[in-house]
Parts: sequence; structure tokens; C-alpha cells
Amino acid sequence: MTGLCSNFLEVIPIWSKARTFTPSFPSSVSDNADVCLQYVVAALRNRRKDGVEYTQRASAYEGYAISQLNGAISESREREPHVYVANLLGWLAYTSCSSTIHAPAHFKGSYAILDFLLNPGVHLRRSLPEKRNLFIFGPFIIDCAVAWSVRAGVVPSRNTSFIQRTVYFDQFGGSNDAGSWYSGILEATNSTLGNVLEVALNTVCQTIAKEIVSDFNRDTVDQALLYIRSELGDLDFQNALGQLHESFQEDKTDHSTVEGQLITRIFHRIRVVFLLEAVLEAQSVEMGVLDAKTNAIARSVISFCRKQTSERNADRIIEDYFLMSWHNFSHLLLGGMSLSPVDTPDRNRLSK
Repeated sequence: MTGLCSNFLEVIPIWSKARTFTPSFPSSVSDNADVCLQYVVAALRNRRKDGVEYTQRASAYEGYAISQLNGAISESREREPHVYVANLLGWLAYTSCSSTIHAPAHFKGSYAILDFLLNPGVHLRRSLPEKRNLFIFGPFIIDCAVAWSVRAGVVPSRNTSFIQRTVYFDQFGGSNDAGSWYSGILEATNSTLGNVLEVALNTVCQTIAKEIVSDFNRDTVDQALLYIRSELGDLDFQNALGQLHESFQEDKTDHSTVEGQLITRIFHRIRVVFLLEAVLEAQSVEMGVLDAKTNAIARSVISFCRKQTSERNADRIIEDYFLMSWHNFSHLLLGGMSLSPVDTPDRNRLSK
């Protein structure tokens, strides 16, 4: 898969342009889909900045890309880059402290553009490289859209492997003033956990609603568990987590950049996923919450969330982008749901 992508993507200009692009806002509105994609990539690459600088730059680049994408859609002039623009905007929104709510709309839009471009009537007008791109990266676009449709009762199936997602994000890599962009496994890990957590959390919520009215049918839960286990069991995903942990955690932890905080949050989220998986494995949510295994995972979630916050000092005040955001508080709340209010000191301290 990796070799196939590398062979033909070398001749497609949008990938190489996105890697080397230096943003400068045009004086007039551009009708260039490639430029629209380049601005989204620029926003992603600015994660190596601290929170304040990232927020300023990324929001500006993101706003320009959204404006251009909306214009293309309203005038029915969508092109291949717009598929990736919408998808990457979804992941930008997901990793934002304030725009997560917009992520499903971007993923749905990305799929809609893909579906339009692969329509037989439109498809005949596509160039050969563009067709190949859409067919190779289309399954990941679909995976994102379906995983974020779980709120509507859709249980996703797994159409892409972790290595395929790594290849997808690696196409937007390259070098910047801070060194090589750690895109492939970092972005693939973030997106994989994003999809899995969305499925796991919503399955738990839907299961609670069913059990309240004495509906203990397990079909949806079993399908969700199959999806979660298939993602977590991917050896390339496990290796990526090991590589990220070895390179960026413990004594190498650096929360001075958005990227560093994102990596720590990834490990917060994997613990939360394990917690929700344990809850779903029980015969009911109530039994799952009270289970000793779940309780042990919950303690770990709270311990690490509380310990791994950004350090502040007089020389350098860093704006916490992830680690003091509502994301982190949501992790603490999920961990707290499985702790005994009587026997667990952690929960007593959280309630004060």
C-alpha cells in the first residue's frame, strides 16, 4: 500500500505543494483548490508552536480554508483537494478546544464531496491520477464520516488499516522551521482514537438510554466492541503508541508546544477508550461501572490527567491548549463515574 501511494503521488502537484507551502493571504479571493488545501496543512503544521501562536495562526488559516471551501460548494465547483480539505478541517476541529462540535459536519461534507466526484457522470471527467487518489484515500474519508455518524445509530465497520491512515497523513508532511513534521503516526493515532472514542462513548450513552427502559439487547454493543477491538488490535497502531511514548513521554514530555500537549492527550484518550471498552464488556452498563477492572482503569485515567498538566514558571507562561481544556475535564468525569464515593479518595477530592 505504501509503495503504491508513493509511486503515483510523486507526479501529483497538490501533495508536494502542500508540503512546502508558506502561507500568505492573497489580496483577492482565490478559486484555487490546491491553495485551499495548503492552508489547512499549514494550520496542522503549526502545532509545533505554543498555544497562543498556534491559536492565532491556525484559526486564520482554518478560516480562510473554510471560506474557500464554502464558496466552491455553493457554486458546485468541487475538486479532489476539497475532499481532503473538508476531512482535515474535521480533524482540526476535533483537536480544537472550542470547535469539536463542528467535526461531524466536516467529515460528512468530505464524504459528500467524495460521493459527488465519484458519481459516474462526474467521474468521467476526472484525470487518471485524481481517480486513483480518490479510490485509495476514499475509504478513510468514508471511515471518518461513518464513525462520526454513530450518534444517529450507525455502527461503523473498519475499511482502512492504521498504516493506510499513516500514508494518508504523510502526504501532507515535509519540513518547516521547527524541523521535520511528525505527521504520519501522530495524526493517524489521533484520528484513530478520535473515531474509536466517538463510537465507544456514544455506544455507552445509547446503551444507558436503552437499559433505562429495560432493553438489554446486545447487538449494537457487540458490533461496537468488534469495531473497537479491531482498531486497538492493529499492530501498527500499537507500535505507533509505543513509538510516541518512547519519544515524547515520561522524562521526554514537553508541553511547551501544542504538539507536545496533543501527544499527552492521546494517552489520556487511550485510557478512556480502555475504560469505556471495559464498561461495554459487562452484561450491563451498571455492572460495567462497578467492575473492579473498570475501577482500576478509572484510577489510572484520573491519576495521569491530574499529574500531566502543563507546568508554569515565571520565565515562560504557556497557554494550556489541551491539558487544562474541557477535554481534560471530560476525561476526569469519565474516570470519576467508575470510582466509589465511599472507598475511593480520588473521587472524594474530585467532588470538593
